[in-house]
Amino acid sequence: MNTWQAVGMTVAGLAVGTAIALHGSADDPAKPGDVTEARVGADAAGGNNWLLNGRTFDGAHFSPLQQITDKNIGGLGLAWSLDIESGMGVVSEPIVVDGVIYVSAPLSIVYAVDAGSGKVLWRFDPKVRLNQAINGSYSARVNAGVAVWNGKVYVGTGDCRLVAIDAATAKQVWEAEVCEPTQTGITGAPHVAKGKILMGFNGSDDGVRGALVAYDTETGKEAWRFWTVPGDPSKPFETKALEMAAKSWGGKDWWKVGGGDVWNAITYDDTTGLVIFGTAGVGVDYGEFRNIKATGDRLFGECIVAVRADTGEYVWHYQTGTEGIHSENNHILMADLMIDGEKRHVALTAPKNGFFFVLDAKTGKLLSAKPLVNVVWAKSIDLQTGRAVLVPRSEGGGRQWTVHNWWPMSYSSLTGLVYVPTTDRHPGTKAAVEAGEGGEGLFGKLIAPFKISSAAVSRFSPCARKTTGMSLCISRRMSNACVSCQFGLGYSATIVSYTSQWSRSANCSGVKTISELTV
Repeated sequence: MNTWQAVGMTVAGLAVGTAIALHGSADDPAKPGDVTEARVGADAAGGNNWLLNGRTFDGAHFSPLQQITDKNIGGLGLAWSLDIESGMGVVSEPIVVDGVIYVSAPLSIVYAVDAGSGKVLWRFDPKVRLNQAINGSYSARVNAGVAVWNGKVYVGTGDCRLVAIDAATAKQVWEAEVCEPTQTGITGAPHVAKGKILMGFNGSDDGVRGALVAYDTETGKEAWRFWTVPGDPSKPFETKALEMAAKSWGGKDWWKVGGGDVWNAITYDDTTGLVIFGTAGVGVDYGEFRNIKATGDRLFGECIVAVRADTGEYVWHYQTGTEGIHSENNHILMADLMIDGEKRHVALTAPKNGFFFVLDAKTGKLLSAKPLVNVVWAKSIDLQTGRAVLVPRSEGGGRQWTVHNWWPMSYSSLTGLVYVPTTDRHPGTKAAVEAGEGGEGLFGKLIAPFKISSAAVSRFSPCARKTTGMSLCISRRMSNACVSCQFGLGYSATIVSYTSQWSRSANCSGVKTISELTV
């Protein structure tokens, strides 16, 4: 296929008697892309659709479907496959509405696919310009997905545009420029909140000033823009929040390094009416930026930030990162938990630095912070100050491999567990720890590290301590919930192999704790 490869999109079918209803009735044809706030709420319990990024507004990435179980998982087989011409893989989270899969591919190309047959219903190419910026050019290589709302499909492009597409005709409805295409591009998926499409963009590694932008879903008119780091202090700050944030910066020409981009972690909490999002770090280590040493907390870099969905007004922030340890915030999910006998509405998140944070959704108060693996950069997080207790460089601190990247987590209200894909390091590895995604001795691990039901949020114990309520033994009794949950986590065949392995035992004998299951 010339210089392009064919990337296969596959769907597994279940070779059992029960059929999956992928289409609406022929007598009651569905409106293409029919997703509304009311429908998201009504569909939450059923699970026949995947209407939003994360399926529901809380971003739980959990499916209540139970047709696939430990008894029939061996009957899964290939139903159909679709070749997508691309030199890169597909990382998009599919959106499924009334039997139609909406998925994006490299170059921000969008496909509408019949879920029953794999037939392409339409293909939309926004014709991304690759000659605008180096950052934008490599941003065009991947696209994390689309949003579908009220008959339209929305996609961010590698050259900084947000494009609205008619779900029925595949014609462009409107487009808006989210960022400066000569500086950066978009790889993340749009999100929806109160009749607005939320879009961020890349650029922290290239000195680009980050922002989260909201657009009217029908017209494409910009509703609000929340800049995540201050601009030139010789000019008026856009908001009081940025005026406050500027006081946390120091160093000559600090404002030139930009940072704090919002490309992935965006969650609309319909309980509080807040948009809760995560930002990337601050600092560029090449070119003219190398000599600019921005110091201090550098807000709102490496933060979880909450703003009002209606106006973009700042409400609270919590900084998960620490100066000198590059980190980045990823997937945020919402949940209602009983903590010390009190029902709390919380935000759960695990940034790159390897800690799992529980924050009060209304106030941002830190409720818990525990390491997912044996991290080397910090001993703990002080719950009173919210700051990390650092490991000195002389004792091996000062750097950390990426423990949890952009991969979504999943939360099951049935088990009370959050399932987190992570990267760990073999304890016997002698090479020095390297910052970032690379390094010797690293391996993948899928864990459910905490029982999210108490303020202690302790690590799991072996199965023998199951009666404490703070451990989990994977048995046939609980496997349905695990299977359902993990099938909601990115449609990954790897997850299928996990669930199959977990469900082989009808009791706790010989079954490892989740934290020991690795790839």
